[in-house]
Amino acid sequence: MVAADGLIEDLRKAGVACLEMECSALFVLARLFGMRSGSILGAVANRATNAFGDNGAEERAINAANEAVVVLDEWSRLKTAAGKATFYPSLLLRNG
Repeated sequence: MVAADGLIEDLRKAGVACLEMECSALFVLARLFGMRSGSILGAVANRATNAFGDNGAEERAINAANEAVVVLDEWSRLKTAAGKATFYPSLLLRNG
């Protein structure tokens, strides 16, 4: 028996909605080098049915990533203005 036999069914039963393999390495490397990292994923494959198709996921992911950069930049500005080393949600309240 191959170790991955039944993997998709096991994940489905566990309520897993996304199977992604590369981001964890990027998160670890970013953390090691003191950088921020994140991920926005667009589903293009249904592994349970073996169906593939973009359905606009790539474009939506690009738009979400662009918006995230704007939000993160604003949060960095708030953090710096408050003289803090890290951002936390209550900084948003100070800016009213």
